[in-house]
Amino acid sequence: MKDHTSYSVADFLLDDSFVDWVKTGCSTDHYWARWLLNNPGKEEEVTQAREIIRSVKITPSEELPQPEILKIMGFINEKIDAQTSEPVIEALPVRRFRAGLWARAAAVVLLASALTFLGYYYQSGGQVADQPVSGLQIVSRPGLVRLPDGTSVTLRAGSTIKYPGRFDGGKRTVFLEGEAYFEVVKKPSSPFVVMSDKMVVRVLGTSFFVRAYRHDKRFSVTVTTGKVAVLSENDISRKEVILTPNQEALVYRNKPGVTMQELPQPSVLSHEGGRNRFNFVEAPFSEVIASLSKAYEVPVEYDEQALSHCPLTASLGDLPFYEKLELICKAVEATFETHDGKIVITGKGCKPH
Repeated sequence: MKDHTSYSVADFLLDDSFVDWVKTGCSTDHYWARWLLNNPGKEEEVTQAREIIRSVKITPSEELPQPEILKIMGFINEKIDAQTSEPVIEALPVRRFRAGLWARAAAVVLLASALTFLGYYYQSGGQVADQPVSGLQIVSRPGLVRLPDGTSVTLRAGSTIKYPGRFDGGKRTVFLEGEAYFEVVKKPSSPFVVMSDKMVVRVLGTSFFVRAYRHDKRFSVTVTTGKVAVLSENDISRKEVILTPNQEALVYRNKPGVTMQELPQPSVLSHEGGRNRFNFVEAPFSEVIASLSKAYEVPVEYDEQALSHCPLTASLGDLPFYEKLELICKAVEATFETHDGKIVITGKGCKPH
């Protein structure tokens, strides 16, 4: 496999697999999504390349004749020499390129000229100035994690989750090492993908538990609600196994394929069986909050004197944690914010009955 860590923006533009990934939002082996998660230092170049590809129409074409290639090379180098003393194109091998490749190379030059004119780059070093790039987020502490789309992830001890500062490209992809419970915001047009060392889990909106520690010989996925598709990185056929509630998929490190089994008894929201279905009828606010705090293992602070006795009737089901919290706060005309790993709820409260 080629080493892409030294890639520049131009290199990404000239890589067919990268361009296909940006244009389609996916790849058969999830290579680029995995590579980006493991190489956060290349986020800047990847983002610039993505923007260029999306802003320039690039279509396959027949190969160009050699004289035309040399003519285009000369034109590109003239434009580059006008901006920098480093001829970035002359290092390219002189061979028969498709017209699409040269359209990309030309796009680098044309866009660089426009960005320079707009003050997009610093005067020295070609560094990006004030570019709105959301970097890779890496969380290794146990507790509740809120992803950019509102999805809730309860991370277990010794686990790490990596995800982009924003989801784009029509797919929401995260990388997990360890154990985590997911409650995914439903977006049918934007599949949610959890990648681990030897397993890929694809969902549209559901709740499930994943165990995928790097040292484990066996990885597992347990579904609570909805459906998920699981595939093994060891399986050459790339065949997915579909799971429904109360089913578990097992993937072995040194064995191809996915094994599915029924759970001996219906599971509840917590992998340990400690969570309920979050159905409340005239329940006091304190009881509802205590239930959520215990289930998601996150401390919640609020004015007990003002809010504890407020009655709540709700069926929160498999909504992600933050959506549950938003509905609860809306019912009692309160608001919440996160601070130092805890939830702080503020509101005027209600009069006791």
